[in-house]
Amino acid sequence: MQRTKQNNQSILDFVLQHCGTIESLFDFMELNGMSSMDFPDGAYLIPAPARARVISYYQSKGVVPASVSAAFSLAPDLYHPATTLYMHEIGIEDTEDVYYVSTEQEITGHEMWLAVDSFVLALVDAGHWERMKAIYPFIGGSAAAHSINLKSPAQYNTTWHGGIVHDATGVKFGGVNGYGDPGFINPTNFNSASDCHVSVYSRADFPYKYILGNGDPGSTSGGILAAMSSSVCYYAVNSDNYGGTPINHAKGLLTLTRPNSANQAFYKRAIDQNVNHMELRAVATVVPGKLYFGALNQNSGDVPGYYSEAHLSCVTIGDGLSEVQNQSLYEIIEAFQVALNRGGI
Repeated sequence: MQRTKQNNQSILDFVLQHCGTIESLFDFMELNGMSSMDFPDGAYLIPAPARARVISYYQSKGVVPASVSAAFSLAPDLYHPATTLYMHEIGIEDTEDVYYVSTEQEITGHEMWLAVDSFVLALVDAGHWERMKAIYPFIGGSAAAHSINLKSPAQYNTTWHGGIVHDATGVKFGGVNGYGDPGFINPTNFNSASDCHVSVYSRADFPYKYILGNGDPGSTSGGILAAMSSSVCYYAVNSDNYGGTPINHAKGLLTLTRPNSANQAFYKRAIDQNVNHMELRAVATVVPGKLYFGALNQNSGDVPGYYSEAHLSCVTIGDGLSEVQNQSLYEIIEAFQVALNRGGI
């Protein structure tokens, strides 16, 4: 394939436009038998494109790079600003040359950027982004990377305690003394006690332990709680009573939500686990306390307990969800996990 040099284009402009990255410069020069950076007018052979998204961007915008500095100034527009900020925070480079281990195979840093950006754009398009308080994608494979809140990296970043394994699949709690504290206080940091949700993408079943929560395990009312016991899930969403529903496994997206003062719901893979759908459970007065991941903040007293063996690949915290909104969120998070080769469980 040949392309013709445009007016005022340097060799770097030309390579960036047709290959997507100046890292292809030496391949371009070798293919065209060039021994210097001299770049006379004419047609040139193009090596295999390295970054198709960059090429598509220039084509869709009708942009012809005519100076390297101008071309690079466009680069941030290739991604949503939240993607760029988050990926820089967790230290993942947008490159085809560095590979990161995923669940089943290695994927490049560029593929991870694309997965996160598609995730962010899908949340924006569906109206979820503005309803979120915190989003934890759990990518990067380290405690530091897994602590960062995608929605706002300067807020609600998680502090990890005790025995926890961090890897490419997410966060694995040991069931002994490990838990995460994002500093998010229920119900204070929600819009209200009657307008809230928490979702977790679970990769494993677990015994009678709390996935997350704050509240009183010995009372009939509680904050946001979810606990598994054999084939039953017990849960409360700032309610005056626990709900309990049979559940054959705890894999996939699990969502606890309260869209109003009268109803709460527990969904597994977007299917309401209550036979009557939204369950009638009145909102209760809840003692404010931090939500813990992988354990229960007992009585909202900053005392962790009931440690879980949960294995989580994503957590979201935000406004209450209707059934339709929950279905949409499930589809978006599932697509994100599949893009990272860790979905479909």
